[in-house]
Amino acid sequence: MKVLFADVGQGTCQVILLGNQRAIVIDAGSSPEIPVRLLSILRITTIELLVLSHSHFDHSGGIATQRRHRLRGDAITGLLVAYEGAIDRIAYVYDSEFRHRPVGRVLCQQLREKKLQPEQLECFVASSKPYLLWQSPDEKTVLAAISPLGGDHLMAFDEDKPNASSAILELRHAGHKIVFAADSEYQQWREVHRLRGEKTLDCKVLTMPHHGGNMEGRPADLEWFCNTATRAEVVVVSVATANQHGHPQPEVIQAISSSGAHVMCTQITEQCCSNLEALRPGVIGPPIYPCRSSTKPDRTSGNRRSRNVACAGTISAVLGKNEVVVERLIQHRKRVDQLAGHGETPLCR
Repeated sequence: MKVLFADVGQGTCQVILLGNQRAIVIDAGSSPEIPVRLLSILRITTIELLVLSHSHFDHSGGIATQRRHRLRGDAITGLLVAYEGAIDRIAYVYDSEFRHRPVGRVLCQQLREKKLQPEQLECFVASSKPYLLWQSPDEKTVLAAISPLGGDHLMAFDEDKPNASSAILELRHAGHKIVFAADSEYQQWREVHRLRGEKTLDCKVLTMPHHGGNMEGRPADLEWFCNTATRAEVVVVSVATANQHGHPQPEVIQAISSSGAHVMCTQITEQCCSNLEALRPGVIGPPIYPCRSSTKPDRTSGNRRSRNVACAGTISAVLGKNEVVVERLIQHRKRVDQLAGHGETPLCR
């Protein structure tokens, strides 16, 4: 098995390869382009489970997007269309924006047209025990939701804050954990920590919530999250080079690095390197898997910034018999150290 943390630009998408041309997909970025191309090149014919962490477009757009054309009218694209009839199950968090987003509308349309059966869809929240989403036939590998809890979901719905009921998923394999944190917030993690008997959640890989941005809290909350709530060996930050949100925030990356974790961003920003065009096709070389990052030079002029320059690109973790190994990790460490040694200012150094 292998887990891919796809470089979809400013968004999040993870793919768990199960073998036999089957996969689990967690979110799909804002556009179906990379997820569909990635699954196609990997020869995936069946999505065994499609999980939507929450309805924000940078997570749900690749699942279903409605495009308008002045001549041809509306067109629906996304995994729900590309893999129509080839998705076994769909699990989602019904947040306050779900029914207003294309993903909600398309799911309802496919149900009405009998392209999906009601039993293929499940709306989930966790309780005092994790919500089981999937397990391998031998039950040695398990994917479960540890958040949102029922109360988190209700309050987030009432306050119209989809991030506050974002799914936190835990993949357990051979005594190791990979945690997919989507856009979760501190209050969710407080509840998870309490239910775990205030034990630290140790994980091999953690996806940093909100693309390394603000999680609705104070500086003390960030330190608590990185050192007490979780302890990760590798933290993946899914971010776009030219994002307009200031992601990743320097204080977030500093807190992660101070905890002892190694940071791997999918793309690099001008916060880390003053001459991004000199880095193409990426910090650690040409991408192995399809990704949003481009190998072609970007013509920059005026106030326009470089776009889609890979740092680690699409990141992969191999699930072995007794271990989880993040590919190209050592190479990434060396290349980022070299970048810092040449006068650049990578945030993780």
